[in-house]
Amino acid sequence: MKGGLKELRETFNSLKIAKQMSWLPEEEFEWVLDENDQLIAIFFSSIRTAQNNNGEENVKKWKGKKKEWGDNKSDEDKTSSKNIGETSDGN
Repeated sequence: MKGGLKELRETFNSLKIAKQMSWLPEEEFEWVLDENDQLIAIFFSSIRTAQNNNGEENVKKWKGKKKEWGDNKSDEDKTSSKNIGETSDGN
C-alpha cells in the first residue's frame, strides 16, 4: 500500500507539471487531479488504519504472552531491580 501511495503522489506531481505545460485543456486536468487526490486520501487512511490495527494486535499478543509466561521473578529479583543505582547507605 505504501508503494501505491508513493506512485499516486508521483502521479499527482506529474499531472501538476502537465497542467502547467498546458498539454491538455484545464477542464480535463481538474477531474483527474481530483480523482488522484481522493485516491491519495484513501490510501493514506488505509495505511494509517492498518498500522493502528497492527499496533493493537501486537499489544494484545504481548499481553497474552505475558500472561503465558507468568511472573517468573523471585521476590529477591524484584527488590534488587528496584534498588539499582542505590549505594549501600540507601542513596
